[in-house]
Amino acid sequence: MALARRTWLAAVAAVGASLLFTAGPAPRRVLVLGGTRFVGRHIVLALLAGGHQVTLFNRGRTAPGLFPAAEELHGDRDGELDALRGRSWDVVIDTSGTRTEQVRRSAELLAATATRYVYVSSVAVYGAGVASEYSEHAPLRAPPATGKRSYGQHKIGCELEVLRCFDARATILRPAALIGPHDPHDRFVRWPLRARGGGDMLVPGRPEDPVPLVDARDLAAWVVRIVEAGVTGTYNVAGPRDPMGALIDHCIARAGVPVTPVWVDAAWLRAQKLDFDSVPPIFESGYRRCSSALAIAEGLRFRPLAASLDDTLAWWDHERPRQIKHRDREQALLAEWRAHR
Repeated sequence: MALARRTWLAAVAAVGASLLFTAGPAPRRVLVLGGTRFVGRHIVLALLAGGHQVTLFNRGRTAPGLFPAAEELHGDRDGELDALRGRSWDVVIDTSGTRTEQVRRSAELLAATATRYVYVSSVAVYGAGVASEYSEHAPLRAPPATGKRSYGQHKIGCELEVLRCFDARATILRPAALIGPHDPHDRFVRWPLRARGGGDMLVPGRPEDPVPLVDARDLAAWVVRIVEAGVTGTYNVAGPRDPMGALIDHCIARAGVPVTPVWVDAAWLRAQKLDFDSVPPIFESGYRRCSSALAIAEGLRFRPLAASLDDTLAWWDHERPRQIKHRDREQALLAEWRAHR
């Protein structure tokens, strides 16, 4: 009798364990403001893969019908929000709010009908002169006395509107430099593309300079965890500080032609008043000092830099096969640098 009872209890425990490890979180009703470009696109993919019910709200201009499994609502964040009225969601994810007025409208409208609001902000909200490694409590940019607000100042305003309307129900994410497929600004991919051109390649800074790059797909996977676990608060999102030299080595290894990196003082380069199309972008020092300790403690994880590089190049070669030209300006800068030294 005792043996039979133990067998029965073991069977019940096995069934319970099976249910525990096979039953996922309950599907959430998620409204994504934006959702068809870069970060939003990856977040929607991750949400759908997790079995969540996704509604997109955007103008319908970028990749309409991209996600057949998601509901699409069309409008404009500058005032046409009627499609959102009379509806409710468990979570709002805002990937497209770049101006304070836009976020004010959506947050005020949804405060009574959405349980939580996740806003994708930026480390551009932090002021100059922050410590060698700064947390989410670092000083923010001061508001302008007059004139237009900067991107970072707008992001601060957006954060404040979300917090005003949702308070403890808000989650603020402050990414540093995001990379990966579908980046519309061609920032990260410029490095391997330049390496393919061969010859002397201008590289700003020093090989040991950290570049805390975050694959947008890793951010997206973490956003799904935030949605499922009800994580709130403010979090920096910066990568594991791979050295710039490692990034360049990965690019050279994939170039297929001889490449010689020429390291140029970053301060000297900034004084040359470069435009974005002259040379691949310089990663600002403030991005390098951002700490993601809180986000990592809440489950944020990063894939290897080489994997992001390979996937981004594969996307580029398949969907946007063209060369970015900046060799003339680059070679002129190298000649000036050598003369300067």
